[in-house]
Order: sequence, then structure tokens, then C-alpha cells
Amino acid sequence: SSARTPGLTAEGAASFLAVGSPGGAAGAPFSGYCAIGGPRLNMPSWPEEWQGAMLLADYSSGWIRAVRTLKARSCGAASVACRCELTVTEVVPFDSGLADVVGVFAHPQAGAVYVARMGAISRYRWLPAGTQPPVARIAAALRHGPSPFTLHVDASGSSDPEGAPLTYSWDFGDGSAPVAGPIASHTYVAAGPAGFDVTLTARDPGGAESTARIRVAVNDSPPVARIASVWDGQLYPMDGDTPFVLRADVAEEVSGPDSVECSWQVSLHHDGHVHPEPPVDDCSATAVLSPIGCAPPSVYWYEVSLTVTDPSGLQSHDSVRLFPDCEGRLRCTGDIDGDGQVSGGDLAEVLSWWQG
Repeated sequence: SSARTPGLTAEGAASFLAVGSPGGAAGAPFSGYCAIGGPRLNMPSWPEEWQGAMLLADYSSGWIRAVRTLKARSCGAASVACRCELTVTEVVPFDSGLADVVGVFAHPQAGAVYVARMGAISRYRWLPAGTQPPVARIAAALRHGPSPFTLHVDASGSSDPEGAPLTYSWDFGDGSAPVAGPIASHTYVAAGPAGFDVTLTARDPGGAESTARIRVAVNDSPPVARIASVWDGQLYPMDGDTPFVLRADVAEEVSGPDSVECSWQVSLHHDGHVHPEPPVDDCSATAVLSPIGCAPPSVYWYEVSLTVTDPSGLQSHDSVRLFPDCEGRLRCTGDIDGDGQVSGGDLAEVLSWWQG
């Protein structure tokens, strides 16, 4: 029972205090000797009491605990900048009987915590109704147009994991009353460009529900975007990390190209799975590609994706693929066909790309 957290003694001295002791974090004392840190929870479908809590696990003792913290802003003298401090306020059990834990991961979009164990994977979700939530899906053939614009939406693609019948409610985002049913229509009237969020709520007989959302624009159209600095099928060198400039050509008729927001996503594809890098939110950026990919039978390649969003929320997408230069073609820019010499075959290769 030796778990301790930073705290203040009765005399006001900084110290490490046992959990549950005066001045220490609230909770029952506990111990462990092969502990790992896990994620901080951000699960919209979970109760407020779990939001922001950080999970800890112990391989040998077989427990998972949640650490709750309080963020405070601390300011010193005039010459000392303010800083944010986290104080551990409570440590509570999450699961006290799960052996051989080697990793804890959160998936906020799925509303689930995954625990990797020696020989097994456990999943934790919040299901207050006792059933799995349905999957809500919205189909809309057209999501933008001039005012008055009538939107037609269809939720029949939604489903329930247990096969139960679903009820539907539509919120069209303009202050109008919700509309029930799997299929609905709504007319928007606006004087200028405007965007609206349409939210579908699908609910099963036990009360479990999920939502889906789309963006609708009136008096507006999506921007036109194209990746201009790299092209589909381009090779990347295998003799070191290589920076690639990422630049977008954007056309936005209503609000102008300077009004859009750009987001780049670089992902390494390895056989049947994908390793995405953190997105970069800028219309001009740089990606550094590592020399990965010439180790058969594995197949590697990079994908560069661009998403452009206008002020109304309408989006345009473009993507290109870049492949490893396993044959060393980039080291001899004239030997395009890779036959070991610069000849008419290379010229024919260039001409075959004309307008391509």
C-alpha cells in the first residue's frame, strides 16, 4: 500500500503522501510493482466523472486505476510568468481484476478503451442502456445550393448491432423543430452564404443512441482544390530523409481562396495497414518522407491527402501516392526507363507522359 502522490503535509511542506492520507489524493491505498501509464480519457459518450482522468495499469498486480486531476493557474511575482499546474485529487479503481496488462489505449471516436494483455485484448465501453449503441448514417445526394434550398436526407443506412428497430430524430441546425422518421426534407432560406449542421440521432428501444452529422451550405458551393507540388506516382529517394513541399491550388468562388482552411495528412501505407502522421493545418507545408519501402515481400508507400474547408464548412479533397525509388531511378534523372543508359527510349518515355 505504498502508492504516493505529490502533496502538502499538515505543516505545509511539499512531500510525497500516501493515497488516502491527510494532504494526499483521495482514494484507498494500493500497491503495485510493474506499472504503466495510459491515456487521458476524452470520451463524449462517457459520464463526466471519467472525462480527463488518466488511466494507469499494473502488469503484476492486475489492476487498472483512474487518476483524476485538477488544473490550476499559478502566478508568482511580477517577474515570474504564470504557469499551469496539475494536482492529483483522486485515484479510483477502473478494473481491479485484469491480469497481464501491457498497454492501455483510448479510441475517442469509438468511445472505447482498449487494453492489450498477454494473449488477449479487452474493450471497455459505456453502455448505460445495457445494449450497444446503434450506428447512425446520413445519406444526402446534394448538400449545397442557392436559397431557398431543399435538403433531402435518408437515415435508412443506419443499423443496430442487435438488430433492434430504430427511431430517428433530425435537427436541421437553423432553430426549426426536430423532425422524426428515417427520411426527411427541410428547406433553408438565407440572404447570403450560410452553413448549417444537420444532426441525426438514432435510438434503439433500450435508449442507447448515437449521432451523425453533415454540413449543409446555402448560397455557396464547395471549393476546388488540387495538390500542386507533388504528383500521383512520384518517387521518393531511398538514400535519406527527403523534404517535400506541400502546396495547394485552391479556387473558392464565393469568399475567395484566402478564406479557406487547409489540412494535410501524410500516411505511410505498410501492406494492409496505415500509419498516419499528425495532420498539418496550413495551405503551405513540408512533409519529410523517410527511406522506407524496399524490403520485399512487404509493400510500403506514402499517401499525401489534402482537405480544404471554406467558411461555410464545405470541403474539397485531393490525394496523391508516392512510391519508394527501389530501382535508383532518381540517381540518374536522364535514365527514365531504367535501362542503364540515356537514349531514345527515355525520350519516348517523356513523350508518353505528355499532358499526363
